[in-house]
Amino acid sequence: MDGQDQNPTTSPAAAQNTEQSGQDETRIPKSRFDELNARMKAAEDRAARLEAKAKADEDARLEQEQKWQELAEQRQARIAELEPFQSQVDGYKGALEATIAQMVESLPEAARELVPDLDPVGKLAWLNKALPTLSKKAAPSLDGGQRGDPVTPVSVSDEERLVAQKFGVTAEEYAKFR
Repeated sequence: MDGQDQNPTTSPAAAQNTEQSGQDETRIPKSRFDELNARMKAAEDRAARLEAKAKADEDARLEQEQKWQELAEQRQARIAELEPFQSQVDGYKGALEATIAQMVESLPEAARELVPDLDPVGKLAWLNKALPTLSKKAAPSLDGGQRGDPVTPVSVSDEERLVAQKFGVTAEEYAKFR
């Protein structure tokens, strides 16, 4: 457990740095993410059900044998086993909520009202799905890469062209001063 506490990715600041640098990396397709997420949830649910059933069976056996002391000691050991993870969970929750707050802040003001009031995981999933639709997109540049003042064609009549030639200036310079 000490190795996990020293892991730099467990701190909220490191999670934020990873998030910022991860924007340049290739993203996983949503369908693959959903598939893996569904598998993970199913496996976690099954493991939790099996663990709960085993725990309930053990508790029932101990209660039948009137071993209250052993049952109390086991529950105390389980609490002591889980307490160190509480600070980690709180850190992860804080980082997740900060990430969600940044995502909501990046939305236009009118779109912020559309964000539902869900638990952090549900809200993050909703934002990941809705962010591309709700974000303002920059208008494409239609000037073909030209910068500065656009060059407008100069219309000079033949007569003005001759006058410009007599004065020794180009037709464009003549057109500027007429």
